[in-house]
Amino acid sequence: DSMDLVSRVDFEHRGKTYWTLDNVDTQSAYNLTNLSLALETERWSSRLYVNNVFDEEYIEWFFAARFIGLPADIAWPSRPRQAGLEFSWSFYPGECLHITNRYQRLWSFCNTSICRNGQCVYRTGTLRLKFSLM
Repeated sequence: DSMDLVSRVDFEHRGKTYWTLDNVDTQSAYNLTNLSLALETERWSSRLYVNNVFDEEYIEWFFAARFIGLPADIAWPSRPRQAGLEFSWSFYPGECLHITNRYQRLWSFCNTSICRNGQCVYRTGTLRLKFSLM
């Protein structure tokens, strides 16, 4: 079972945004950068990531009060820089993942096939656990 080290850099440029039909409410262009480094095998992966590396502040979505009949504008700010660790495990039909302590099974996740009209589709399932570090 081979193991790969995978690095990734995502860069996205978002141009000037016009939030309303009259083009009064706008947002300047901005750039987003995400980084990740992962160890991957056929069955599992572990990935360290940082999203919004430069902590860019922008508006995710905006509603102007004059168009929606509310007394104030509504805006969702961007998420700040986020770093975390993600674990993934892939398994095949009929396999189960059991999380236990010394005494009992705490949680089970099983992958089964999906059957309709006598035809079964076998899918590889993936369990993903994500932990934010900041």
